[in-house]
Amino acid sequence: RSDYIYKIDRSASLRAFPLDGLHYRNRVLETLPEAARVSSLELVELDDGATLLKLESDPESNTWDAILAKQTGEKSTAIQTLLQWIQNVRVESLLADGFAEDYRQEGASPVPWLYRLDAQIILPGGEFNTTVTRSYYFARRLSGSKQPGTSKHHKALFNCPMELIEALEALVPGQPAPPESS
Repeated sequence: RSDYIYKIDRSASLRAFPLDGLHYRNRVLETLPEAARVSSLELVELDDGATLLKLESDPESNTWDAILAKQTGEKSTAIQTLLQWIQNVRVESLLADGFAEDYRQEGASPVPWLYRLDAQIILPGGEFNTTVTRSYYFARRLSGSKQPGTSKHHKALFNCPMELIEALEALVPGQPAPPESS
């Protein structure tokens, strides 16, 4: 005999709320101080070490205006997106804690990292500025909205936000279209 009048089916509640703890973690991995400046970007293909993009901000003004003016519209927009993303590293979702040597899906072959994005960042402070490097690794685009990435500094394996996926696609020549488009 029960002291309760109503019986509640908990299965609907359990289906509505993800049980994966990573779902509830903050998706902003780093926000740089407002005075921090990205001084250079380099996008490297890991297979052969080829540099796909290497740019430095104007050393006098420490801005990207002159560099962006020399780029085509799509490439200029992609570079601006990368610069904004590095200032505020927000990911679509966290896939695992820690840095991974490759991306592994359950029951599938490992997916190697194809590209590394290195950003030199000038952090102001005290009498001298400090320069740090942040490196991000990216695999091939697995679907229309899924491209895994990882970072040693942030100790995170993540799915890239759509604007970053589109920026990388614009900067990487010959990248295959996502499987859904064929």
